[in-house]
Amino acid sequence: MPVEVSNTGDADLVITKLEIAGDKVFSLQGVSLPFTVKPGEKANIMVTFTPTSVKSFLAFLKITSNNNNEANNEVTVELSGEGQPLGVFTPAEEAKTVVSMKIGPNPTADKSVLSFTIGGSAPQYLELYIVNTLGQRIAEISSQLRSQGSYTETIDVSMLSSGSYRIIANTSTERVQLPFVVNR
Repeated sequence: MPVEVSNTGDADLVITKLEIAGDKVFSLQGVSLPFTVKPGEKANIMVTFTPTSVKSFLAFLKITSNNNNEANNEVTVELSGEGQPLGVFTPAEEAKTVVSMKIGPNPTADKSVLSFTIGGSAPQYLELYIVNTLGQRIAEISSQLRSQGSYTETIDVSMLSSGSYRIIANTSTERVQLPFVVNR
């Protein structure tokens, strides 16, 4: 999630220090210090939110700069987020094909194992792939005819950058999604 810094002054704003205090599920991503924001311009500080459980999280981002208008040259921004259950999909009772899916570890840095169960009485052509937050297909997992039963697929996510993704399971009658997170 981006935290936008705006320079409304008439001199360069130099960001010299960034600190996050509070819940350890927030982290800075790709920030090189110091950095300068020219007068009238904006810059984004990328903060990653990787919840570890289903609950509310709170932290504070302290930005230290050469801004003499603020006490101690610091501005504090509140960071908050809600942890959602990730890594398990169980569809409604009427599901005919994909009965369950789960992934672990989640979040992951390199490899995870996708476990899924296929229901129904006839074999189903199952397509598994990964999409990004824009819904763009970015990786293929497998495409094949599957009979009723339990399966696993090892997923190498080393080519993905940190962020949120979804595994899509497609059959002729259903499309289900399973969210997961890559955290490096």
